[in-house]
Amino acid sequence: MRFLPSKKLGLLIVSVVVVLAVFYVVFNFENLKNTPVVFERGGGITDGSVDYIKDTDGDGLADWEEALWKTDPQNPDTDGDGTPDGEEVDLGRDPIKKGPSDKLERNIFETPDITGSASNQQSLSETDVFMRELLLRYFALKGSGSVDNQSIEKLANSLASEISSKEILPEKTYQFVDILLSDDSNSSMRTYGESVGAIFAERSEKESELYILSQAFSGNNTGTIEKLAQFEKEYIAMIKKLLLVKAPPALASTHLGFINEFGMIASAVGAMANTLDNPILGYMGISQYQKSLNTIKEHMEYVGSVFNNQGVIFKKGESGYLFTSIFEQTQ
Repeated sequence: MRFLPSKKLGLLIVSVVVVLAVFYVVFNFENLKNTPVVFERGGGITDGSVDYIKDTDGDGLADWEEALWKTDPQNPDTDGDGTPDGEEVDLGRDPIKKGPSDKLERNIFETPDITGSASNQQSLSETDVFMRELLLRYFALKGSGSVDNQSIEKLANSLASEISSKEILPEKTYQFVDILLSDDSNSSMRTYGESVGAIFAERSEKESELYILSQAFSGNNTGTIEKLAQFEKEYIAMIKKLLLVKAPPALASTHLGFINEFGMIASAVGAMANTLDNPILGYMGISQYQKSLNTIKEHMEYVGSVFNNQGVIFKKGESGYLFTSIFEQTQ
């Protein structure tokens, strides 16, 4: 992890993940290879040579909508229960489950708790939930007669905002009782700065998670992205080291913040490791990863300011200088 990753790289990776998610939603990788729908940033749906209302089997669902529901665009009645796919959707029935017991669960029609997908009755992944929610909201727009580029752009922004606001919680959140304390003397401050700085420096020497993810995207290299699963374990090990450091009372709250934010990063990196199979979960992980990095940077600036105010000076080459240098950058 780099504590101050390139903003350009971060934005690039997020953009790639969003694009991948949209392609996953619209193409379904297999069903629509010959009937692509193209979404362009700021331009809504392009219609040049692409017929985005094409309904090959005449069942009332456009081919791209069939991809969202995982129905067969060549078969008007995918589940073979005698009711066309489009009619089943209009009736609130599942077009891939044979009737009569095929009513869609109510929770599918409501805004989903994306982080709770593992316990969802239908075991939907985060990307599956996103696909369903996108489809249902699109149908709401379609039914109101307000489907245009602006409304679709608004819908996309709304869903992206909801996804990025979700948290992937770590297995454990630590409390003050878990923190070891020293005192607020200069010697204790210096010991703390050297100890925590050394732990941070060890982690910062590793490859950037965003760089690894970009490499995986560039060649769909699953061997590369699997490194992220190992990094998740390393962050957990890092937390254990931080728990052994005695924090001055003046920095106890900030030290606890470090520990819990690295817990959030660990769970975020674990989610990023699943990006190729579950792009929406990966997007959530990247969003959380960036938020936690920003919070950690703020904590580091604060620690540097406390050292400065108390006259605790670190020179270049000392582990504690990491906090001093970040504080000096803000002055």
